[in-house]
Amino acid sequence: MSNPNKGACGIDGVTPCRKDSIEARDLDGEAILYNPDTKHVHILNKAALQVWQMCDGQHSIRDMAVAIAEMYSLSPGEREGARVEQDIQRIIDDFAAQGMIVKQDEDEVSTERQVRVVSG
Repeated sequence: MSNPNKGACGIDGVTPCRKDSIEARDLDGEAILYNPDTKHVHILNKAALQVWQMCDGQHSIRDMAVAIAEMYSLSPGEREGARVEQDIQRIIDDFAAQGMIVKQDEDEVSTERQVRVVSG
């Protein structure tokens, strides 16, 4: 199992992974996340929620960029113009700064972390 304190997110060769302790509540395509370690609440819009859901230790930032571009039906030209990968990197950096994710080396990932969904 990977050390949760090893390195920072967004470095080549790593995949972001949600912390097990984060609780999420779905709000019709958006979400509220609660970090019990910091006692902070985070509100995610639809795009940030989609990135959050892909922080499973299986998707690289590049994988996320391709998936998001496909979700929003961006053409290859629009994908470049929208700087999807850079936008996702900023979201990942914010998640990391808030203590909501860890990184894992791709070859160390053996199980998918799950986020607990609080039913409302």
